[in-house]
Amino acid sequence: MSKTPLIGDIQISPKTFPRQADIIKKFESKDFTELPSPERNEIVNKTLLDLIAETPAPCYLLSETINYLTAITKSNCLDGPFNLTAFERWLNQHSDLSYEDNRFIRGKIIGKYVPRDDYNPIFPIGQNKVHPGSHTVTAHTPPDLDSLTGSFLGWLDAFGCRVGKTLTVWNVPKGEPGPIISKKFTEFYSRDLFYRIAKQKTLISHVAMDIVQQDRLIRAKSDADIKELKHDRSKYHIIHVDQEGYYLGDWRSTDVDAVSKVQRGLNMCMHSYEKFMVLSLTELFSKSHFKHEACMQKLEKLFSEKLYDYIHILNFPFSDSQEETLDLYLTKVLGLKQGSKSPISDFFELMDNFANTDFGKYRETLNQLGNKDFYDNDLNADFEIDEIFGIIHKAQTLLIHSTMNLRDYLDRLDIAMTVKKEILGLRPTWAGTKAEIHEIRSKIKDYQHLTVVFPDRKGHLIPVGVIHRDEVEKPVQGTVTFRDFCNYDEIKLHADYLEVISAIDHHKTSVSSKSAMVLSVADVQSSNILTAQKYFEMNDRYGTRGQTEESISKQLKKLKEEDISQQNLRLMEKLLHKQQVQLRKNKKYFIDPDRELQEYLLCLNAIIDDTDLLNKCGWWDMEVIIEILNRIKSLQLGHEVEAYQLDDITKDRRHLKKCIRDLLCSEDFYSFYREIYEHREEVVSALILATDDDEATQIFVDRKIQNHSCSISQFKLFPRNWDDLKTNRENILLNWLDLSRKVREKNSEVDFFLHMMSTVPGATEAYHGKTDDNSFKDEIWITGITESDESMSRLRQFLRSLKKSPKHKEINLEFHLEGPKTKSTDILRKSVETIIFEQDIVVTTKDYLESPILIFRFKQGSLNSRKADITPFLPK
Repeated sequence: MSKTPLIGDIQISPKTFPRQADIIKKFESKDFTELPSPERNEIVNKTLLDLIAETPAPCYLLSETINYLTAITKSNCLDGPFNLTAFERWLNQHSDLSYEDNRFIRGKIIGKYVPRDDYNPIFPIGQNKVHPGSHTVTAHTPPDLDSLTGSFLGWLDAFGCRVGKTLTVWNVPKGEPGPIISKKFTEFYSRDLFYRIAKQKTLISHVAMDIVQQDRLIRAKSDADIKELKHDRSKYHIIHVDQEGYYLGDWRSTDVDAVSKVQRGLNMCMHSYEKFMVLSLTELFSKSHFKHEACMQKLEKLFSEKLYDYIHILNFPFSDSQEETLDLYLTKVLGLKQGSKSPISDFFELMDNFANTDFGKYRETLNQLGNKDFYDNDLNADFEIDEIFGIIHKAQTLLIHSTMNLRDYLDRLDIAMTVKKEILGLRPTWAGTKAEIHEIRSKIKDYQHLTVVFPDRKGHLIPVGVIHRDEVEKPVQGTVTFRDFCNYDEIKLHADYLEVISAIDHHKTSVSSKSAMVLSVADVQSSNILTAQKYFEMNDRYGTRGQTEESISKQLKKLKEEDISQQNLRLMEKLLHKQQVQLRKNKKYFIDPDRELQEYLLCLNAIIDDTDLLNKCGWWDMEVIIEILNRIKSLQLGHEVEAYQLDDITKDRRHLKKCIRDLLCSEDFYSFYREIYEHREEVVSALILATDDDEATQIFVDRKIQNHSCSISQFKLFPRNWDDLKTNRENILLNWLDLSRKVREKNSEVDFFLHMMSTVPGATEAYHGKTDDNSFKDEIWITGITESDESMSRLRQFLRSLKKSPKHKEINLEFHLEGPKTKSTDILRKSVETIIFEQDIVVTTKDYLESPILIFRFKQGSLNSRKADITPFLPK
């Protein structure tokens, strides 16, 4: 009989698209890398779309997508790293997919495709609301496992339902977390998750990429006719691109009149010339007698005079500034070296080379008038009127057509853009992809639009999209989702243009919003308790946990044959839900079982961490944990089971402790948390023993500034780590004092520093039910600025509050003072003695410390919650 697999046996590893290796090899070839950057970007994005599209649903392709993004980045086939936000932008703006087809592709990536309205319990997206700009789902600073997990799962949901109009951003402040927090994520998706998916902003702000759009953007190439381009100040934005799609400049509606004024001089010149030609030849050939020489003089004047002379001959109103502008136009734009002082024949020759004109044929035709066959022996005119005027008509027709072709050429976009640059002095104004909102607003000035560009490796500018003035002037430029510690002290953002619309928390929450938001707050020990509960309902509505219609029917039949019990009724209810999903006519919606399994495993991992291996659980927490475990087990076995249940248990404190103990002693559950905690013990030991300053300070990464003046950090270790701590304690104390000094230098308001060294049970202790190890005691370190009365006052205020609390009265706190033999140590000792005069303070001189440290020692595990045991007593 085969042994039932344990939860700890579940192995999830990163995956790769089947055709990826061949695709990357092709992208690394010289033929591909020499293509223009826009073309390479298009192919790489389209290939990823094809790989996703050809994978049958249901599927969960996040891991494969990350692997593809990483492989593209490492291949250097593009001009920068390839991240999911780049693909999402392309998907939204270049893929030509409908809104819902776009969501279906997203659903394949995140393993969940459900009606958009079903995300209403998480995000305020009712009535098909799409929020402006990008939507950011963020962990707090620095992220703990609860916040990291909640924000990651929240990002998956936001990406799937398209909360924002532009991008969906997962923000992990300070980048990849330490090995304890990141373990499950790197196992499932690899470390590249934090580099290809996540952003790393401590302050959440928007940049150009978060609001850039493609709609109302027209890419026009050099040969485009400016008369044909759409001009509507409130709608269209026209950019000039070269044949390979690189950005050259903007063609704005305000440019039309300005460029026309410059062109008007040459138009007047050509109109004057045409009129002069007709008048002079008509005047000559209307006479009955004239010499051949007179004809040749007229023809000479038609081809040898300077351009601007033709305007003056007919007394056209033409100012000196107009003449100067015409000269600049001819020299700088059209390349006529002498400008308006050039003979018109030189101009004709130049234009025939570029503008598809026939001025040369016009001249040849007109020169036929000088043919001596039309004159007698004395070179007097002797011609037939119809023949001569036929030549003049043909020449005039060629002149008119050539002039029209010339004007068409001069109306080309590249000519107009040269006028802007060389004569009007208007250089292209654009924003980079990382430009902040204030920079964008300053650059857009009086323009209606601003182009966003990205430079490739050769310095060419790739047009990414456009920012519209009416959009950037709106008060809300984007939205944010919080997960855990939902307040503006823990999560920094530009609240002047970003709005919080969704939050899940189990702490004291403080957020504000001018629009409706979805806020879930409850007195539970992990925010992922609430996250998991939201998933239960959605997963049951659209998922079957991989079970087929046949297996569901078999299980229902078997349960009906058994005796009725609470457990059997619950199993039947769950199976009936799955049967409803199977019978639903519209089966396009799905929840992939791999996605469901991974989100439960991640939630369970975070809950274990935030409850200190269930030691802080309440009944609400326990019920959700039991449900998660049963769902994981059902997914693992392929049929519906209840491996754990709480039937007939009295929900009081005594039975809760027994329930926790029984669960921790379960071989199945132990197989899951043992691996996690053994890994943690190894990492904690390595951190404690590290002698390098940078490594040692990782102990203090979980640090928060509270009440504006208090720096509070905590480091959780296991009983077997205390020997290591004893070995390297002096170095760690020095690092803490140094970090406190640096915090003070950055923020002069902070003058109270506290650090908790808290012991939590290890896997072995929890499984065997061992009592706490009393050979070492937990510690709280406190220091301040002894020269500051305000700092010492805060310290005394904290001690008074602590002393009055009922919980702390039950704990036998030992007071120690370690530091150099200086005045500062005496000041700190006297400040403490005024509050705890009935207790002895053990003073230990340690000259290697720069400042004195007050140390509380107490029984392991009796104070291990910063939120409950420290924060309420902090000085204001």
